[in-house]
Formats: sequence, structure tokens, C-alpha cells
Amino acid sequence: MHHLFTLGFGPHFLAQLDLSDLSDTPPVGRVAFTAHGHVRLLTPGGERAAILDGPLRHDPPVVGDWVWARAGDPFVATRRFERRNVLRRRDPAGGAQVVAANVDVALICTALGRDLSARRLERWLAVAADCGADPVVVLTKADTGDVEAAVALARAVTDAPIVPVSALDDRGREALLAHLGEGRTAALLGSSGVGKSTLLNRMAGTTQATRAVRDDERGRHTTTARHLLRLPGGAWVIDNPGTRQVGPLEADAVDGAFPEVEALAEGCPWRDCAHATEPGCAVLAAVAAGALPVARLDAWRKLRRELAYEARRGDPLAEAASRDRWKRIHMAARKARRDRE
Repeated sequence: MHHLFTLGFGPHFLAQLDLSDLSDTPPVGRVAFTAHGHVRLLTPGGERAAILDGPLRHDPPVVGDWVWARAGDPFVATRRFERRNVLRRRDPAGGAQVVAANVDVALICTALGRDLSARRLERWLAVAADCGADPVVVLTKADTGDVEAAVALARAVTDAPIVPVSALDDRGREALLAHLGEGRTAALLGSSGVGKSTLLNRMAGTTQATRAVRDDERGRHTTTARHLLRLPGGAWVIDNPGTRQVGPLEADAVDGAFPEVEALAEGCPWRDCAHATEPGCAVLAAVAAGALPVARLDAWRKLRRELAYEARRGDPLAEAASRDRWKRIHMAARKARRDRE
């Protein structure tokens, strides 16, 4: 077992492993890159190209996976360790796509300026909740705007740590690294052009290619594939390509991003309350009393509707049932308005 410590993986990694069949020299590697059948592993001897064999030929690993690999030229990865969790995104064709594995921290990066949006933060927080990773909101380009206002906007939607950073003067670097202890794995999440790769360069001392954002502040896709890097202090960071569209995959993930709505819903008399027109709804009562911002409830509803749409895709019966349900809801809402008038 002492060989594993010499790899720099540390006790955090050891806790994940089934050591029952571990040889004296463990053939362990971690997937650092994969695309179109090409795989690269981080091993005790450095980064190595690998081919897939055995079960992995039909169920390929993703960035962040730990695998057994026979040394050679190239290495041969044959089996994957059990994943602690996965980071998923919506597949444009429908369903979910696993993009990374074994993630401890979700570094949700948003730049001061046009990218900063409470609604976008809520979506990324739902993605982190779906994974089970600890969220940290990273306010990049902190030298370009009103940091206090940005922190206040983020604090209105989450109790997660908020770290303003600037790659120009290393502002916030130590505060950010404090969330990345030895053996922990972080995933950089956020839109294109918010400075994820620049931030990673600062943390890792690497020189990945970066490009300036366009004049309209919309991002340019510099990172086109996921990469795993190991920081000098022993943490791991996954750099993800930016995306302009993101959404949750499970209702529990949405609730995880809106804990106050979830807590209020426990007081609703209806188990399947949509918090729309139901009498006695505790969530609507909180909105009416000013205890819950209506923008938060609207955002929760929108994400729930997106989930329902994804679940109905390709199911005509489910589509028809949904249309009937919302027709009844709208009719009830119009009747309630008429009664009030």
C-alpha cells in the first residue's frame, strides 16, 4: 500500500479503492483525456497514451475515472474502479451524458459583466447538486467590475462559498486553493469566455491556450475537450469546455439549488403541489408575504418545466397529458382572477 502514497494520491484516494486484489506495484492510472477513442492516463511515470480493453471497450471511461492499466506502449486500460459520483449534462439528443467522474468540488465560474446572472447560477448549482459535489462560486475578472454587487447577487441565490478572483493580480488565488486540499478533485464549470482556462493556468502553473472574449463579451470556445490536471499541492482539476446552455437532469437537483423552496414545500397540503394555484400552498403564501422572491419561484418552475419536457420527449401520450394538465391550471388561474375582481 505504501506504493500508492509515493504516487501522490494520498489517503483521500486510498479510501476509494478496493485493495483486495492490489499487487505490490499497483497498475493504477487516472483518465486525464478522452476523445474519439483516444485516452491518456496520469500514471506514476507521467502521462501515458492508453487503449481500452475488456469491459472498457464497450463502456469507455470518462475524465476523472480511476482505472487498472497494464504498462506498455501504449498502456492497456482494462477495468474501472467504482465511481463515487458523476458529473452529467443534458445530451442534445435526449437523456443524460456523463462527462466526468469522482468530482469533489464544483467551481462554478462566472465573470463580472454580462455573464453574471442569478438565473444562470441557479442552473449551475443544480448541476452541482445532481453530481453531489460541493459548490464554490468563483467570480472571475474581479478587476473589471463592482465586486460587492456581484457577491450580493450570488449570495441571493446560494449559501455556497463565493470567491472573487483576478488572473491579472492573483486576487483570490489562495482563498480558492483552500477549497482544493490534497487528493480532492474540482471541476471548472461555466460559460465560454469567463476565464476558466486562465484561472487554471494560474493555479497549476501551466500555459494552456486562452483567447480574449469578443467585443460583445460573449465567449470564445478555447477549451474544446475535457482535461484533468494535477496541481502542485496535490489537488486535481478538470477543465471543461464552456457552454451557453445548461440545465438540471433530476427534480432532486432542482430542489437542491432552491433549498428555501424545498423547505417551504414541506408545509404544502398537496404531495404533488406545483406551487401554481393550489389552495393552502405554503410556497405561494411565502411569496404573498414577501418571504420568498417571486423570481426564485419563477426560476424553480421554469427548471421543473424543462425537466418535464425532457421526460416527455418522444412520448405523445405524455405530451397530451401535460397539455391537458396545464390547460386546467390556466383555466383555474383565470377563474381565480375573475373571482377576485
